[in-house]
Amino acid sequence: MQLTDPQRFTLVSVIIVATVMIATGFAAPGFLRSAMTQRETDVMQDVITIITHDEEVENNLSASWLSGLARVIIQVSAAT
Repeated sequence: MQLTDPQRFTLVSVIIVATVMIATGFAAPGFLRSAMTQRETDVMQDVITIITHDEEVENNLSASWLSGLARVIIQVSAAT
């Protein structure tokens, strides 16, 4: 079976696209899981910083308040 140049080009293109799709399918889940975990950590750190800054400005920052905040954060993290 002899392939013409356009047919050969099409076949090679399909093989390349399929290979890239398969490779992406294997690599993407690990990368996305890591990226989402890092993003969640960054967001939580920002929320904690904002909350503690607000409490500090209002002079309500205390050890018991921080302990309660830590418990809430742990519960939220455990639920996700």
